[in-house]
Amino acid sequence: MNTELTAFISVVEALQNGVQDFFPETSLGEQLGTLSLVETRSNAGGKKDVGVWFDTCFEQIYKTSRTLALTLDEGRTQADTDPQ
Repeated sequence: MNTELTAFISVVEALQNGVQDFFPETSLGEQLGTLSLVETRSNAGGKKDVGVWFDTCFEQIYKTSRTLALTLDEGRTQADTDPQ
């Protein structure tokens, strides 16, 4: 299972790198230029940056993968220490 999990994480990393090409990072100056102190119709609905959405998704995948890896390690450790 660890081998498959490692392969899965590698595929997700490759996918993330490919997706990030569609959402180039903007400079701080560009980001500040898009800020508005007045709420307008275009930003009133809480429109979010799609790149941020993808980043959040990938972070959740990595978090879940780490949790699964820890669970597998704990199960293997218990199996090694349990008397038969």
